[in-house]
Amino acid sequence: MAGILGIGTFTSPRRRDARDFHQVTNETIQAMARSQLPSPPDDKAWARREDGDWHLVDKPAPEPPVEAPPAPAAELPPAREHVVLPGETLPGLCLRYKTTARALARANPLLDAKDQG
Repeated sequence: MAGILGIGTFTSPRRRDARDFHQVTNETIQAMARSQLPSPPDDKAWARREDGDWHLVDKPAPEPPVEAPPAPAAELPPAREHVVLPGETLPGLCLRYKTTARALARANPLLDAKDQG
């Protein structure tokens, strides 16, 4: 019976590949350990000592928000004086001075709404 191999007579060396090795970084180990810790109080955080134990430390006080400087006051265009002549209308004045009826009413509080026809 040539060609039949007995048990244990044929062994193949197992090839090692990258899947046989798994390297874990310290950051991964610490993240895994931290995930097993209970949630700390709002003003505390977990920190690892040099001996490897975890302990609570005070969180640094949050920095106050930086306030933006106040916006400069919008400069108003120079005031113009206009004497309304017979036949002039509010829409016509708005077109002439490139403004709106609302802006004219705001600038002229004595302007009567009935006269805006």
